[in-house]
Amino acid sequence: MSLAVAANGDLIIKEEIDPQLLQSLFRNYSSGAEAVLELIDNSVDENLQGRRLSIDVNVSAKAVEIVDRGGRGMGAERLNRFFRWGASEKAGHEGKLGRYGQGGKAAMGYLGRSFTLTAKAAGAPETYELVEADWHDRRAGVKTWTPRLVPPPVGLDEGYVAIRITNLLARRVNRDTVRERLGDVYRELLRDGKCVISVNGQPVLPLELPLYEAYPVHKIDTNIGGGLRLRGWFGRLKADMAKHGRRGGMRCTVNGRLIKDGEFFGHPGPTFKQSLNQLIGVMEVPFVPLNMNKTEFDRDSREWVAVEQYMHAALDEIIRELRGAREQDKVTDTDRKRVRDAQDLFEAAIKRLENRELLEQRFSTGAGQKKKEALLSVAEIVVTRKPRSDIGGKHKPATPPPSGSVGLRRRRGRLPWRPWVLGDRTRAAIIKEGDAPVLLINTRYPLYKATNRELWYVLETGALEYAKYDRDAPMSADEYLIEVNEILAEAFAEKS
Repeated sequence: MSLAVAANGDLIIKEEIDPQLLQSLFRNYSSGAEAVLELIDNSVDENLQGRRLSIDVNVSAKAVEIVDRGGRGMGAERLNRFFRWGASEKAGHEGKLGRYGQGGKAAMGYLGRSFTLTAKAAGAPETYELVEADWHDRRAGVKTWTPRLVPPPVGLDEGYVAIRITNLLARRVNRDTVRERLGDVYRELLRDGKCVISVNGQPVLPLELPLYEAYPVHKIDTNIGGGLRLRGWFGRLKADMAKHGRRGGMRCTVNGRLIKDGEFFGHPGPTFKQSLNQLIGVMEVPFVPLNMNKTEFDRDSREWVAVEQYMHAALDEIIRELRGAREQDKVTDTDRKRVRDAQDLFEAAIKRLENRELLEQRFSTGAGQKKKEALLSVAEIVVTRKPRSDIGGKHKPATPPPSGSVGLRRRRGRLPWRPWVLGDRTRAAIIKEGDAPVLLINTRYPLYKATNRELWYVLETGALEYAKYDRDAPMSADEYLIEVNEILAEAFAEKS
């Protein structure tokens, strides 16, 4: 090729693009599953507001097919724009995944040499079919097609796009791997019911993130400046999730699609301390620029810097807590014995109360419950408490229950107690292990340490949790304190 020269004799240097560059874009994926994700991203971008997107993926030794229904679909004009390399109508639009005009086309080239594309725009009657025999052959330069009209596969109002890739290259596209990856990447969309995805007819389930119930989930919905709205949440995974391969850290999404997981926003990660793997959360950051493959954000952009600064501060407390967290096997034998002794005394107190209530139901005819004149402190109850009716005394309750009542307390069954490491601000918590509730006494709570594991502190802690657990009906603050005080008084009576 000779150099270009202007009419005045000046040398002209001009940019040219070799079509063979596309071969490099075809290789710009790490796996067949990543290429399938790229094709599904186009469907997610074109989802119609208020409609649920349906995506079917079919994988075999001869073909990979992606069919989406419920989105905008594609008519003649959008089909034409789809095949423009490097130009995208989505560029500059917040929340859009396809910003560079190359992903879907390159993914097709990564998976195979031939394809059939069938498309219909929502609200349009025409359905177009476009067939390409060798997508890799660029000897003639750019590609051109004359699509043919075919019968519509869906109703008039519904959009439709089907891409069937054949003449597959030597790519390993494992349907189980694809299904698992889809459940991870599109977890938020699947959970929110915004789309349904199947692989070879089997539904894709959203990735499970088993949360540590004793730690409250923190919600974020705030403006971090410059009109940037940050939304999401963070919490803690169950402690044993890392042992099962679940990676911790924040999951950053755009339009519900996972872009980056395992993010700690400048804090040390699990390589520093394994307990940091318990951090988990989801942040929607649609305004941050992405790289071409949607595997990372532009970390030098002002948008990312603003997100990182805000999230670094927001996560500071939980990071400090996890850095100092102790595993369950660090709970001492003394902790276990103290909690076991407190539970035994507590259960004896509950038994005494239940026996008294049964006697009252059998012999008392008082109608309705009256509020007590005044609440006594625990110390006053210990000093002035009369012998209980179930041990032969003459005490009568200040609030006799209605005839036939089972009393204030439900028969809630045995509730196991266990010493556990929780956050510094959590005194105790009741969580579910399977279907069974367990009461956790926090061995890191400052008062637990200050009282040197004192029996009555542990007993009071358990009573405070028990009294509000699984109620038949809402209770007032007075009723709550009455029940706690009665449990403690019976425990003192039992101990003495």
